[in-house]
Amino acid sequence: MRLSLHRVKPVDDRLVTETGADFDELSYSRFKHGGGTQAERYGRQLASVLLATPAGIAGRGEPIVIASAPYKYLPTASHELALQILRVLNTVSVESGHPPAEIGKLSMSRVDRDNYAEHGVSRRRELLGKAGLTADAVAFAGRHVLLVDDARITGLAEETATDLLMAAGARTVTALYVLEIADGWGARRPDLEHRVNHAFVRNLTSLLEVYRSERFVLNIRTLKYVLGWPDHGELTAFFGRLTHAELNAIHEAALHTGPQFRRHYTEGLKRLRAALEQAAHA
Repeated sequence: MRLSLHRVKPVDDRLVTETGADFDELSYSRFKHGGGTQAERYGRQLASVLLATPAGIAGRGEPIVIASAPYKYLPTASHELALQILRVLNTVSVESGHPPAEIGKLSMSRVDRDNYAEHGVSRRRELLGKAGLTADAVAFAGRHVLLVDDARITGLAEETATDLLMAAGARTVTALYVLEIADGWGARRPDLEHRVNHAFVRNLTSLLEVYRSERFVLNIRTLKYVLGWPDHGELTAFFGRLTHAELNAIHEAALHTGPQFRRHYTEGLKRLRAALEQAAHA
């Protein structure tokens, strides 16, 4: 089964929901780059949709595991959705006397510099094949899994993750999305994903607004966006606006993502270390 908050399709230069309203691309873009306020709202809305399903998945008392999109160290924005859904479901579980839901991790061993959202179907399939994706049978065997992701565009990521989960022994899988490109438009227009991701966050100045105006949660998309920024002067200026703790969080995330990842971002990391040193002596 698949549940989505917003099923949209392109109409001229708009993305239109099933209600005929324009999809709020600006809020979604903030969410994708660490906007915790949007993540909380989307997660609670998804939990409400799940609880209202005729199948009553969350009310049957069966063991539930919630998994976000695969990640290595820093998760994608979908992990914040999973945490919000967990909180809502477990409130219901306590009231009903059912066992609490848990978080399970889908892992990847390799994080590329590539922006998945910029590519078509064949390149997306290639990147998924190289990512070294795994699912732990201990976490998922015999469970009903809620697979939570930001968006369903081509369906490749859902197909790959579902196959992993079923191979790990999951009993059933329900996919949950904030955004779904409906009627096969995602496969024909995979560029729509890049468009909505950057509807608000178009540069480091707009990203700084997400850092400052909301409960910010660093994720892998934002880490890659910052470290790969091509204008080194702008990057130095951006780092100069961050606190020592924020700079250190970026540095720690890059270290834990691994040496293969860091090799793609030597200049960004050089400027990050300089900013860290300057902030430590300020």
